[in-house]
Amino acid sequence: MAYEDGMNPLKRKQLAATEVETNLSRIQQLSHEHDDENWEFRSWLKQNAPDNIDGIVKALSQKYSTSM
Repeated sequence: MAYEDGMNPLKRKQLAATEVETNLSRIQQLSHEHDDENWEFRSWLKQNAPDNIDGIVKALSQKYSTSM
């Protein structure tokens, strides 16, 4: 693809698939370690989330819970 200004298109980074943590003790430990960060995200989400956020989260939850 050619651009008038000579710039090349941006290349997307390939994200490596990470393993899903299934150890409940480890999940709880990670939750406690990131408690402040999680609350900040929850606050941000309440102010900035689209109206259909519940549907989005439900669909993602169903998709990824099957891999656990």
